[in-house]
Amino acid sequence: MSVRFVSYDPALVVPGTDEIRDMLDRFGRATVVVPSVAERTRVREGLARVGVPLGVDVLTPASLVESYISYAGIGRKLADAVERRLIVARLLEQDACPLTYNPGTVRVLARAAGATSATLAVAERDGLTEVERDICAFMSVYLDACKCEGLIDLPEATALMVEDDSFRQVLARHPLVLLDIASYPDYLVRLVAA
Repeated sequence: MSVRFVSYDPALVVPGTDEIRDMLDRFGRATVVVPSVAERTRVREGLARVGVPLGVDVLTPASLVESYISYAGIGRKLADAVERRLIVARLLEQDACPLTYNPGTVRVLARAAGATSATLAVAERDGLTEVERDICAFMSVYLDACKCEGLIDLPEATALMVEDDSFRQVLARHPLVLLDIASYPDYLVRLVAA
């Protein structure tokens, strides 16, 4: 993958403008990955102000992976935060694990599922506390529930893409500029490293 990592500098109108122009010259297009929706808007406006031509997509990590999901032919929709919370709440109500059903548990498990579900589901459980083992087991049940509903979470989608040799070849031809890499989730770092 042709990737450029750019540190965020708020003094610049658009951090990484030189890198973006270089990608456009070399590939005819570029994708800039920014940490948040607010940053996406700021970068899009900044690119227009400094005269960077069309051919630049500005995406968040989730929207980048979502576009890859459709291209990779995974056949499932990316679960959003509301769907994730509903699935977690339903599973807790059905006693899918010994954790207590309450709004706080739903919120924490839904957030964990969105960030690390695939990793936690297959985690080595030796040396974990009973609660940690319960959470890992719950993530396996959660991933199965998502699959039954035609949904997939970012970490699981990324894991599937990284394991697919043909998809890694597609990624190798996709020029990316990542702004402020320290703030990205693990699943994106793994995808870029593939």
